[in-house]
Amino acid sequence: MDILKSINILLTGSPNEYSLQQRVFSSSSFWTSIIGILFAVFSIIENQPIQIALSFIATISFLSLYYFSRRKNKYHKWLFVFIMLFYVSLNWFFFNGLKGPSLFVFILGILTFYGIFERKYYLPVFIIVILNVIAVWYIGLKFPNLMISNIDYKPVYTILSFVVTSFFAGLIISQLKFNYAIEHQKTEIEKKELEYLHNNILGSIRYAENIQKALLPSPEILTEGLHNYFILFKPKDVVSGDFYWVKKIANKTIFAVADCTGHGVPGAFMSMLAISYLNEIVINNNTLRSDEILNRLRRKVKKAFSQNKELSVNDGLDIALCIIDFDKMQVQFSGAFNPLFLIRNNQLIEYKADKQPIGVYPKETDFSYKEIDLQKNDMLYLFSDGYKDQSGGENGKKFMAKQFKELLRTIHEEELGKQKEILNETFENWKNEYSNRKFDSFNELEIALSSVNKELIENKIKEAGSIITELKEKAYANKSPSISDFKEMINTLKINKEVKQQIINKAKTQVDDVIVAGVKI
Repeated sequence: MDILKSINILLTGSPNEYSLQQRVFSSSSFWTSIIGILFAVFSIIENQPIQIALSFIATISFLSLYYFSRRKNKYHKWLFVFIMLFYVSLNWFFFNGLKGPSLFVFILGILTFYGIFERKYYLPVFIIVILNVIAVWYIGLKFPNLMISNIDYKPVYTILSFVVTSFFAGLIISQLKFNYAIEHQKTEIEKKELEYLHNNILGSIRYAENIQKALLPSPEILTEGLHNYFILFKPKDVVSGDFYWVKKIANKTIFAVADCTGHGVPGAFMSMLAISYLNEIVINNNTLRSDEILNRLRRKVKKAFSQNKELSVNDGLDIALCIIDFDKMQVQFSGAFNPLFLIRNNQLIEYKADKQPIGVYPKETDFSYKEIDLQKNDMLYLFSDGYKDQSGGENGKKFMAKQFKELLRTIHEEELGKQKEILNETFENWKNEYSNRKFDSFNELEIALSSVNKELIENKIKEAGSIITELKEKAYANKSPSISDFKEMINTLKINKEVKQQIINKAKTQVDDVIVAGVKI
């Protein structure tokens, strides 16, 4: 088996260097050239100079294809087909037509063609070969003077041609099977390697998830620090780039919600770094104001960035941080891009954050802070931007800040658990609603493509646009096209179902990590 494998690799090349189709092409070219040599020998024995020349030309042609495939890494499948059919067609007239070996070689050609072409070309190639056979048979029948062979083609020659052709057909088939077996073995090895890597990566992610969960405050710590609260936490991936953090010091509670650069593993590691820095800052100095905490956090993050050149200007986090004094009924607030919402007497008050992140920023200034007097039953909301940025709804657009504010204002008097439930249901309904959307007109479909399909647009919008244009022209040619007409034409022309499904999947996919936290005073 090892000897056969070595011979196969010697003839067709290593599976690591050449594709399966190219190896099959090389094998087919090599063995076809050997058949050409045998025909040349047979022609020499029968003293047929034209057939000798023809056989040598065919042999040189196929050896050239083999050389360019093995040494120059170039192979042309349709050129192989052309040379094979051209050679066999000439042989039809020089080797007694149906009485000669040409029909067997046609069959051999079909086998080799199937080896070098993808499955989708099988029928066209088969039709081409059959039409070629019919054409040379008809020409030979119509113009018998073209059958110029003067070989006395005995039955033994036919038997010999059949045996030789069958032998080489079996040889080519065995080569095909051997190469496919090698490819399958290679695929299985790669699959196992990928599975191994996948399991290792997944294990690392699970480990990172456990670390992140350990760093996030427990329900007991949250209850001790915030008293009446809810936290809606919906990571996009196994681990999250968003985090919430609570630290109770004396009669004050420091509470933060942050959104780190990216999501998944990169965001999670940034969040772990930020949590450890916050703990370090507060433990060493428990009299800091909210703005001083953010200033110190930024210095530590920037120092970490300076030590790691792979981190860029875009790496960092947005954060909303409060220091709540429940005894004095006051709250300090500082933010990096992320604001604080306070709802009182059905009115939403927004305390804006500084327009700079925790990280490298060209127009860096010290963070500001606001001191706010609280009243009984006030609701404080801290959040990341994942909720308002979620795509969905009837038109596949973002939820947006305005609708988010109105939702919070509407539910703020509900029990805290109920608020969390409503926020979660609203988010899921908004995310999934687009999957039930039906396009009643082409304008609506175009709007959907432009609003939801931003990431897919680079690869698919041209295709979708051309289909839409074609459908429009056909629809507008109809005097009174109805909705059913549109649907029928869409089904007839198979309008970009892949794009439509990807739009639906895009709308159903959570676009970012989500945190919404509410604290009732």
